[in-house]
Amino acid sequence: MSIGFLLGDRGNSVVWRGAKKTGMVQQFLRDTNWGDHLDYLIIDTPPGTGDEHIALAEELQTVDGAVYCHYTTNGGH
Repeated sequence: MSIGFLLGDRGNSVVWRGAKKTGMVQQFLRDTNWGDHLDYLIIDTPPGTGDEHIALAEELQTVDGAVYCHYTTNGGH
């Protein structure tokens, strides 16, 4: 799932903040049909500690287990 699927032109960029980012994360996790037997879900986020990271932590509180890997900007390249 990608924000690119929601844009009319994949060449466009998106600049969202705060509640808009949180809403995007919630929509992806709640409204996407992940199937009946999802063993792993890998989520790639931009570096930093922004709103999307906070929203993920809040949304994923009820999962059976999670591994969260965080890289600094230099380590992520």
